[in-house]
Amino acid sequence: MLLDTNVLIRLRSGDALIGPQTRERLRIGAEQNELAVSAVSFHEVSRLCRDGIVSLDMPILDWCRRCVSSGVVAIPVGWEIAAAAPLLADVGFHGDPFDQTIVATAIRQGIPLITTDKAILDWASQSGQLDVLNARR
Repeated sequence: MLLDTNVLIRLRSGDALIGPQTRERLRIGAEQNELAVSAVSFHEVSRLCRDGIVSLDMPILDWCRRCVSSGVVAIPVGWEIAAAAPLLADVGFHGDPFDQTIVATAIRQGIPLITTDKAILDWASQSGQLDVLNARR
């Protein structure tokens, strides 16, 4: 399962926005070493911190290190994902390059994306191109 950046941040902070069904799925996924993030999520978190939008309880590099040392696999953004991401705009996906890269990662890897992002959830429902789980449930 691929965690969207918003789920990664909320999971690490204990945010109540992640629903009980999702928490249980994530617990099981963690036990089975099935949780992943796009490496671009670390770039996004770093920018959010730098811009004062998100505040973490430790320096960003330590926070990222804890994520991967806790068993979350960081999927690199290789050439296929990098090339496929902006093409999502051609099929109605919005223009945020972080979201494009995360969605392209899930699609190219053939794994479900867990997110609270309404725009991603709506696009996935309309396009049928992405297996997505609403993290609020």
